[in-house]
Amino acid sequence: MLLAVLGTVLLGFGFPASAGKFAAAAGAAVGIGIAAFVLGLGQSLRLLTLSDEQFAAAARAERIELRDERNTAVRTRAGAAAHRVIVLLLIALLLGLGLYGAALPVILAVSAVLLTDLILHMVLAGYFARRI
Repeated sequence: MLLAVLGTVLLGFGFPASAGKFAAAAGAAVGIGIAAFVLGLGQSLRLLTLSDEQFAAAARAERIELRDERNTAVRTRAGAAAHRVIVLLLIALLLGLGLYGAALPVILAVSAVLLTDLILHMVLAGYFARRI
């Protein structure tokens, strides 16, 4: 319900400001507002359609599922595979931009994203290695 209210507020601020020098910020506010409104509306409808017993059972099943080690391993492997694919796509994009003669700031921006990703990977791998 709170998300639906937040979405409505963002939509209310976004549409009047859509013309002028704040058009980009207004467009972002409208997009985020629509997403928040739809998520909040879906959550509210879900809560309204479930009885208290069904809601308690669904919450209990969700907690059990989140704690399940197998699901955790599957999520971890899927995340690692997605990370590998994103890095490969960034490298391919970087090579493509270089071959097509893109402007240097564009190439540097993509390089910065790739470098940030690799640094984050190393830092987080070290953090989780110490934590576990």
